[in-house]
Amino acid sequence: INQVTLLGRVGIEPQLRGSDATPVVVFTLATNSNYRYETGMTQWHRISVFKPFLRNTVHQHMRKGSRVLVQGRLVYGEVTDAKGVGHITSTVVAGTASQFSLLLSR
Repeated sequence: INQVTLLGRVGIEPQLRGSDATPVVVFTLATNSNYRYETGMTQWHRISVFKPFLRNTVHQHMRKGSRVLVQGRLVYGEVTDAKGVGHITSTVVAGTASQFSLLLSR
């Protein structure tokens, strides 16, 4: 089973990327554990949304700072930087609308 569940805050405004054939909305999500690191360490996650209805909803209604619960699958890839060095990346691909919740802040 490849399933990830994250609860955190959106780090950047969701951005529409990809092509006309394969549009995707991407954003970063900040999570913190209950354990407080001396450095105040925050974990950053890259989230991608491909499903049409969910993609459009996220792009229109989610903002930087929104509190979000995301469930999806973990996907690995590789990118090459300007110096020609390869880097492994990880992305959480959000599932269906029932696995994605925009939570109201208090």
